Amino acid sequence: MTIAEIPENTATLMAAMGRQARRAARELALAGTDEKNAALANMAEALRRQAPAIAAANASDMALAESQGRAAAFLDRLKLNPGRIETMAQSLEVIAALPDPVGRIGAQWVRPNGLEISRISVPIGVIGIIFESRPNVTADAAGLCMKAGNAAILRSGSDSLRSAQAIAACLREGLDRAGLPVDSVQLVPIADRAAVGAMLNGLDELAVTKLDVLDEFEEIQVCTAYKVRGKSWSTFPAFAVEHHDYQPEYRTFKGWKTSTVGITSFDDLPQEARDYVRFIEEETETRAAIISTGPRREETILR
Repeated sequence: MTIAEIPENTATLMAAMGRQARRAARELALAGTDEKNAALANMAEALRRQAPAIAAANASDMALAESQGRAAAFLDRLKLNPGRIETMAQSLEVIAALPDPVGRIGAQWVRPNGLEISRISVPIGVIGIIFESRPNVTADAAGLCMKAGNAAILRSGSDSLRSAQAIAACLREGLDRAGLPVDSVQLVPIADRAAVGAMLNGLDELAVTKLDVLDEFEEIQVCTAYKVRGKSWSTFPAFAVEHHDYQPEYRTFKGWKTSTVGITSFDDLPQEARDYVRFIEEETETRAAIISTGPRREETILR
């Protein structure tokens, strides 16, 4: 999608979110470990306190997904029960207990001329994260970004938008109570696919994470359009959300049913996995330079 194809209102929204994230990132980068940990603790407390509201929002997402005939595996990923909400809160507390990566000295050496050089970790700035039907990713991704001093712009799938909004509200409350900028965590508030294009325009490379989690799927469905009142839209019309008057249209890929864990060469991936990655590249007009095939750093394809 080119900049010209992005609706003006969506482009304006995303540009404003980007500016707000940049301002927040500059302040967050200077936050101390205690401040960030306090924010994470506040986020966890807000998730527990607002669990009924999160569950209600998730029930709306579930009802819509069920009415659309979504597969049982999809519904399971989408569902939030009290145990899963508690797990989200606990995950934020685990992140708080991790060492602060900001300011960590990775290496030091002295040049022959006596110049002392240090490699020190610093925040990246603003990180954009696009995810689909797992609303718990909202908390996990935002928490990790914030602990590392980075602002996050999150874009959930339309299927989990209401759940993600309820979770994001708790995260922003936690930031505010800790005295940190609330725009350190922002969730794209619309389901319009053009928002993804707006996030990606200007990027040279993509990172495809956790390709290996798709290894067991017989088929993989990717939303490519929305049918509203009998008409297909490649971008999501805002009026459809209010009336639940839309039906996602999917392109179905054959699963590869072969383990990709630990593969470090793109050419060694199953043909179906390569076709899937190439489709993402075509849709986003952006090259996938990094593809993770497992939880460890070395389980990565660099292209």
